[in-house]
Amino acid sequence: MKNKITTIVIMLVTISIMTSACVVKTSKKSQEKEDTTAEQEDVTDQSDEKETEPTKSGAEDETSETTTEEATSEPTSEVTATNTTETSNETTTEATDATTAIPQEPCDVIIDITYDENIVLAKYTVVLYLDDEKIDSMENGKYFLTKVATTTGDHELKFEKRGDSTFVTTVKVTLYGDSTLIFEIKSHLDEIEIKSSRVADGLQEMEVEMPDVTEMRLDRAIEALEAAGFKNISTESKSPIIMKSNWVVTSQNVSAGDKANRATEIILTCEKDG
Repeated sequence: MKNKITTIVIMLVTISIMTSACVVKTSKKSQEKEDTTAEQEDVTDQSDEKETEPTKSGAEDETSETTTEEATSEPTSEVTATNTTETSNETTTEATDATTAIPQEPCDVIIDITYDENIVLAKYTVVLYLDDEKIDSMENGKYFLTKVATTTGDHELKFEKRGDSTFVTTVKVTLYGDSTLIFEIKSHLDEIEIKSSRVADGLQEMEVEMPDVTEMRLDRAIEALEAAGFKNISTESKSPIIMKSNWVVTSQNVSAGDKANRATEIILTCEKDG
């Protein structure tokens, strides 16, 4: 009986020891889990804090940049716009002053025009106007030279086809004093072309001395007249002139030694040599 009781007691003690060991192990495991959980929470908290801080910093930077841009860009734009406007106004004023600075004083202008000849087509007369005043008419192929009294300042020259006021070429000129306007024009079916133009200060000589070309061969006579400044030269003869070197000048319509306008029509009467 005692042996049974002893055996039972030993079994109970063994069971108690095993139970205690299990409890201890369980407690340790539970403690380890709690420690691990706590460490993870600490890491998570630290991570959250780190993520939160850059976010705040970024927001502050964006706010700072926005504030800086607003503070910097607006005044700069205003200043630039103001300067540009002021510069534009000053330029306009200077241009206006320069345009209106020319005093309206009397002056003379010589108009020198070479009207190139057309052989067949577009051989029409051109009427010249200075502003709204008719100056004269020019025949195709003729040289034109005249003197006009006007004033300094801006003017407008109009080259108009005779009989058609819609067929016009206009040239604007500014006169600062006595001037010579030199043009070369050519007529076309659809326009009056200004081939060249220039303004020379002062008044060019309009009259030149007529040379004596009688008894000269026609080709030599024409050379002498052109050298003197005459450009409108024509001939009269009993038969068509083919070779100028075979003809001789027998008379001239302007006497030798006389002064004549360079646009004067010089007529040479010729006879065939031999």
